[in-house]
Amino acid sequence: PLRKRSDKLRYIAIQEYKRKNNGKLPCNICGFDFEEKYGELGRDFIEVHHKELVSEMEVSGSRQSLEEAVKKVVPICSNCHKMIHRKKGVMLSIEELKKLIKNA
Repeated sequence: PLRKRSDKLRYIAIQEYKRKNNGKLPCNICGFDFEEKYGELGRDFIEVHHKELVSEMEVSGSRQSLEEAVKKVVPICSNCHKMIHRKKGVMLSIEELKKLIKNA
């Protein structure tokens, strides 16, 4: 069965994250802020990463509340998102990537 990503979830996750970060939208891993770097063009731009692989999520007709779903996603920049998924079949955790950056 096909899993569908939710634009509504993305929007709510971004709003919630901004609320917790004084209206800012930095990458949850490296801190990059698109609006800081690109001005108006970068406002509200970020990728929303699912902490568990979408391809492995249970799909048997169950729908979770947006409140529950928001807890399972995290806003990260494009570069960090690519690095998390870089190795085929292996997804780094946010903590693992933060550690790699810190030790680089």
